[in-house]
Amino acid sequence: MPNEVVDRDLGWSNLVKSLGDLGSPGVFVGLLQDKGGEMTEEGITLAGYAAVNEFGSEDGHVPERSFLRATMDEQKAVYEGELATIAGATVDAIVKSTGTGAGIAVLERGLGRLGLRAVRDVQDKIRAGGTPLIPNAPTTLARKYPANHPLIHTGRLRQAITFKVDMAGVRTLS
Repeated sequence: MPNEVVDRDLGWSNLVKSLGDLGSPGVFVGLLQDKGGEMTEEGITLAGYAAVNEFGSEDGHVPERSFLRATMDEQKAVYEGELATIAGATVDAIVKSTGTGAGIAVLERGLGRLGLRAVRDVQDKIRAGGTPLIPNAPTTLARKYPANHPLIHTGRLRQAITFKVDMAGVRTLS
């Protein structure tokens, strides 16, 4: 009597197909287009103001005070851990529901939570000032008196930091 091997697919092919349907979702964090075009008191857009502080001015008048890149670098391990958790929960939802729909909802919610966390972290960085904190120039201090925080004058930059979950390319097949 010959041995018989039976290969039963317990959901692997459905999981692989469903994961392929997820496309390339992502989270954008920072000064997004709707807020970045607002004008500051200095006559520059909020996005321009953010860029000058993030990278420093070409003439060296404004030093680099990274609040966005520095936050992402400092929190990279935390965000990678959260992404792994989100990925696991997404796979679990796909396997349990035998379709992509539930997985997409779990993925979108997870990315939304990650976006909120990153916004909070960036805003905290702005509140704390860059590391190392480069003080304002005397002329800037005179204009901002009594405040002397390098990244905060009116608070508009900090308040404008937001996120967007991009689910582009995600198919809603079930």
